[in-house]
Amino acid sequence: MKGELSSDEPSGGRKTVSIQIGVFLVLILFPLLFFGAELVSRDQFEMEGQNLREKLRYIEDEFSKLATFERMRDSDQSMLTRFLSAGNSRVIVGGKDWLHYRSDIDAVIGKGPYYAEPPSVARAPGQRPWKNAREVIPEFAEQLRDRGIHLTLVPVPTKSMMVSLDGQSRALIPSYYSKLVAEMEGAGVEVFDLVTHLNDSGSFLRQDTHWTPSAIKRVSRVIANRLGRTESSPLIENSLELGMTGDLVGMLVRNRSLARFSLMPVELFQVVDPATMDPVESDPDSPWVLLGDSFVNVFDDPMLGFDGANSGVENERLGAGLAEHLMQDLGRPLHVIAMNGSGATGVRRAFASLPDDIVRSKERLIWVVSARDLLLAESPGRRAGVEWDRVEFSERQGKNATIDGELVITATLQKKSLFGDPSTTPYSEAVYSAVFGEIKVEEGNYDQAAARVFFWAFRNREIEAAGRIKVGQRYRLTISPFPMSGPVSKAKQLDDFFLPDLPLFFADSFEEIK
Repeated sequence: MKGELSSDEPSGGRKTVSIQIGVFLVLILFPLLFFGAELVSRDQFEMEGQNLREKLRYIEDEFSKLATFERMRDSDQSMLTRFLSAGNSRVIVGGKDWLHYRSDIDAVIGKGPYYAEPPSVARAPGQRPWKNAREVIPEFAEQLRDRGIHLTLVPVPTKSMMVSLDGQSRALIPSYYSKLVAEMEGAGVEVFDLVTHLNDSGSFLRQDTHWTPSAIKRVSRVIANRLGRTESSPLIENSLELGMTGDLVGMLVRNRSLARFSLMPVELFQVVDPATMDPVESDPDSPWVLLGDSFVNVFDDPMLGFDGANSGVENERLGAGLAEHLMQDLGRPLHVIAMNGSGATGVRRAFASLPDDIVRSKERLIWVVSARDLLLAESPGRRAGVEWDRVEFSERQGKNATIDGELVITATLQKKSLFGDPSTTPYSEAVYSAVFGEIKVEEGNYDQAAARVFFWAFRNREIEAAGRIKVGQRYRLTISPFPMSGPVSKAKQLDDFFLPDLPLFFADSFEEIK
């Protein structure tokens, strides 16, 4: 009716509406004005994207990574955890300060590897088809048999399979785990089931996803006894006590000092060479290979669960992991390929990328992999970053496949692997692959048309400058053969382009050519 206000029209006067608009603009613009200088001052800040939506999304993502907001998130999470025992999307806080990785619980109570998810229009565009362990492992075992290599699969039960939320010993083994083990054995894969050897809470760390040093020693002896233990190892063992916070604390808050969880004392058992008193090293010439993930690297890689100077750990090897104990118990050297977060596919790719004659010189491959990776259904598996891709073995041979020393090249970046927000990943460090073309060699010898180079993507969950190199840009690179040991070799590998016939490099330094 004329003269009456519609129910959806503003009822205030012009002054009221102006004040409301002003308040709204202040709330919107305040973060940009207050934190804009911090954002623009960041070396990594770039206005990427081809359209307005992509630019706005990029700015939003960059704002979320500012130190100010990270401190606020850490503070909020710390209070929620301290007073309400609340976890987050990755960590569940149980009783008596026991922490559990949410993906481990998904692997125990989820739909399992036999569940086929229905087609959905909600899937991310361009997403690769999902493969699970049931498809990939028998094929990999057959590829090894064709090369004269025997596969021994060692699934490591997760903490959530063996320990309750409040730290009580109890076995909660899903029926599909036993079914999967039986299926693998039926396909001719030798499987070492460790469930009966890790059936107590003392086998797992309270604030970490991994097993304890004593459990590692126990499992090493079990494997060695099954494969043929030698009692005459020259290696010796040293005891070392350190404090660790645990990787699950780092998944709760980036600044671990804000968490309510204190350092856990752990007694490590270092395996050292008596001639040098240094931790025993991987031997690339050994006919026995150990593939693994962080269950192999924990207590050797100081980045796993330790908190720098507060724990007495420097950036050096600890020498108390599964590989070191296995070399002592077996009485033989091992060629170790172990990468955090890459036990399903990354380590197989690394092995398959070796020259063909080196691969065929191997006799036995021991593959240690988290049972979580075997048991997750598609959706939780993708969330956890688990990949079960098939691998192709390199056909390169011997010396022609080996690049010695350092190269200096100029080249154009043709494509790079993608990686997401490091704050959402279960691993704190990662390297990623990039492919370069139009190569000009300035120092050294290299005759391939393309170069496959790995860079640091992020460390301590902070994106590195190397993570922001741009496709189509030309760079001067100093590159070396990908290291067989050290932090780079253990880091999670993000590799969208598996090119086994190209030598593998790591970028020691780079600069953009303007």
